[in-house]
Amino acid sequence: MEVIHMNSASYSAWEWRWRCLEALGGGPPVLAAEARLLADLAAARPKNYQLWNHRRRLALKRGAAHAPEELDFAAACLGQDAKNYHAWAQRQAVVASFGLWAAELAYAEALIAADVRNNSAWNQRWFVVSGAPTKDPGAVLAREVAFAAAQIRRAPHNDSAWAYLRGLPALPGQAAQLAYEPGIPAICLEVLSGDHPSCPPALALLADVYAAQALAARAAGDATASAAARAAARRCFGHLLVADPLRSAYWRHCLAQLKSGAEEDDEA
Repeated sequence: MEVIHMNSASYSAWEWRWRCLEALGGGPPVLAAEARLLADLAAARPKNYQLWNHRRRLALKRGAAHAPEELDFAAACLGQDAKNYHAWAQRQAVVASFGLWAAELAYAEALIAADVRNNSAWNQRWFVVSGAPTKDPGAVLAREVAFAAAQIRRAPHNDSAWAYLRGLPALPGQAAQLAYEPGIPAICLEVLSGDHPSCPPALALLADVYAAQALAARAAGDATASAAARAAARRCFGHLLVADPLRSAYWRHCLAQLKSGAEEDDEA
């Protein structure tokens, strides 16, 4: 322990300490004492890689019975620093190892309710919904689209919620595609037709939906539908040139791609 106090980044010292714990039998009293010691060390070294790696090995060794204690410890660390990557990774390891998906979904939801712009909480929710086993992927998709839409209504310009919504069709087991999930364009149009007609993330997502619909219609041989969807996408990208001028070069690139697709259709 003296070496760790002098140099808490010493891989060798932490590895040797773990071997010592195992040599002592790794019984509950020994492991509980180690957990208390690590809590004290983490107060002074909250982002020490080696400490958290040791803590993870300890948490998995102690088993499911102590998982709530471990999640409480990580939550306390996040209360001090909501961006502490190590604490989030610790929660993910414990949740995945012991199947605590429902509890973690509730935890992430509570954090989002407290701060809808907490992108770390959004990332944790994605970790849960993309990792938790389910027998009904369609129900998960519908639930999460509705959840994201509700949070977008709270803060229409919050990029975290829009990024989450955009990724939902890519969840494991989903047959839905961006072009065909009706809840996605619905919330875009709701926001744009309300008090935020120039909301960049809504325009950008809606443009991509229309572009995806154009490609799908083209693949199905429906030139009329493809042209209509492409025109709708073009209008959205055109609005973005005004609403989001900092990324105007990118929006022009998107418009050029649409034009290229239209020219290929004309040649066909």
